[in-house]
Amino acid sequence: LMSPLINTSLMASVDFSEPPSPVSAPQKKKRINSLDAFRGLALTLMIFVNYGGGGYYFFNHSTWNGLTVADLLFPWFVWIMGVTVGVTFKPPPQGELCSKLGQVAARCLRLFSLGLLLNSAGGEGDLSTLRIPGVLQYFA
Repeated sequence: LMSPLINTSLMASVDFSEPPSPVSAPQKKKRINSLDAFRGLALTLMIFVNYGGGGYYFFNHSTWNGLTVADLLFPWFVWIMGVTVGVTFKPPPQGELCSKLGQVAARCLRLFSLGLLLNSAGGEGDLSTLRIPGVLQYFA
């Protein structure tokens, strides 16, 4: 007539005599909060500068002589990247140095190529207008 709400055949295989073993949570990587805050500040200021800087003069790039906050953002970000790479990369195990160097070289080639592709977009293949020192090439 009516089927039971609890399936007793499933309950028979469960052992309630021992408490369940605790599941170990994955280890969280240690973060450097000051570096994260500096990265967030740099990225926020980059976005602010790209959208006009609110009309403040120190958020505009200086024409030739002088230094403003906008001129410091890219060096700050490159410094942040360098510190992050130095903190996160560990020496490779014995015999895997060539593999790691190959990965680094491949990453550099991809970044450099992507930068060339983005900088040459709209140039109709004219090599005289190709801009090699772009942002991604500096990151490579």
